[in-house]
Amino acid sequence: MSTTTTLLLILPSLPDAATDLGLPPTQNNIFHRLIRNLHAESDHPRERECTEMLAGVLMNAPTVRTHVLGWMATAMGIGLDILAGMEFDIQTEQSIGAKRDDLRIEGRTVDGDATTPALLWTIEVKVGAFFHDSSLQADEPHEPPHETQDQSEEGELVNQITNYDRWLAEQPHRHRGGFVLALSDLTSDLPEPLTCPWICLTWTSLGMAIKEALLDPLPPQEALPAKHLLGFLMTHLWRSSEMPDAQLSFDDVALLRAFEQIGDDCRKKVDRLVDSLVGLFAESGLGHGQVGRKKDIFSSPLIRSMVWRHLFADDCPDLMAGILGDAMVVWIQISPRHAHKAKIRSAVAGVLDALQKRHPAWEQGEDDWWDLSISTSMASLLVAENQQATLKDFVSKALADLTAARAIRQIGLAVGEKVE
Repeated sequence: MSTTTTLLLILPSLPDAATDLGLPPTQNNIFHRLIRNLHAESDHPRERECTEMLAGVLMNAPTVRTHVLGWMATAMGIGLDILAGMEFDIQTEQSIGAKRDDLRIEGRTVDGDATTPALLWTIEVKVGAFFHDSSLQADEPHEPPHETQDQSEEGELVNQITNYDRWLAEQPHRHRGGFVLALSDLTSDLPEPLTCPWICLTWTSLGMAIKEALLDPLPPQEALPAKHLLGFLMTHLWRSSEMPDAQLSFDDVALLRAFEQIGDDCRKKVDRLVDSLVGLFAESGLGHGQVGRKKDIFSSPLIRSMVWRHLFADDCPDLMAGILGDAMVVWIQISPRHAHKAKIRSAVAGVLDALQKRHPAWEQGEDDWWDLSISTSMASLLVAENQQATLKDFVSKALADLTAARAIRQIGLAVGEKVE
């Protein structure tokens, strides 16, 4: 009996608009050059910079802005005539009491020399991250928090949207609403109850709105940033499944067939590889308590198999290592709402240069949870005679870097833990 093995190579493809509209090649795209994650194996570009990209285009391309705001108004159920004659102010990271929103659009009606607040939209931007919980904000106004502010006295924890909604409901504008802009539609994940209307949009649907703007003649000074924005969205944030008329493609069927044939076997191989890190962590001398194990390959959006250990006796932050997506990663994380979050990030910033001298791939985390990480593509495993040894060598060297750069010691000092 002979066995035939079929290798399915699935290459990413872009919508036809990339060619039809004359979008710039990825390597020439301005936003790609500025925002791309420096590690090619990383899943997502940087969230804050994506927000600034969108804000910058809306501020400087009024025709494109009209298209996008009209698309948002339609999603919100507001007549387009309401937007006519408004002056718009677009800002990022503005105070919401003690919190901050990612993107804010305020519309004002003009009557002679007088302007009246008429419309207020707050936009929560997500690029890979999910909603997080934060302390319930009191009704009275607050000053914006300082990075060194002690947040140890936390009250009831609520979904971040709940706080934004409470603030939004108190504003004087006639038209108030919130948006969530994410890779996928998060409508089912919005907290309840909410006072103001909240609409979930996707980066793909935003790209389709930009495409519609480009189909009409645009002034050259607006066409350029619009094409670069759409090109960036198609390269980094496009999800065909989020298109309203999305149908199964050849790639979808090929993936289903591949998963049926080798999915479970692949999961077991990955988990066996990462199992070898349990002993390595235990013997490293870093961390406190037992070594934890988490296996989420194909059962979680994070696609991960990892080991972890508390760095100190108070249970956090955590030192983690394993396989995420198609990368080998070592990282340190702590909850974004933890009292020591700002202190830990400050400590990481202080040792980052020493770590990068040992290996330039070390970086301070862009994620809400991650504070420090190093990653490398799993492609190196494919040419290794001993894949387990290759993974262990990568993790072992990363742990050695943390020790040599005194990173754990500095983090310990920041949180009041003495590390020898």
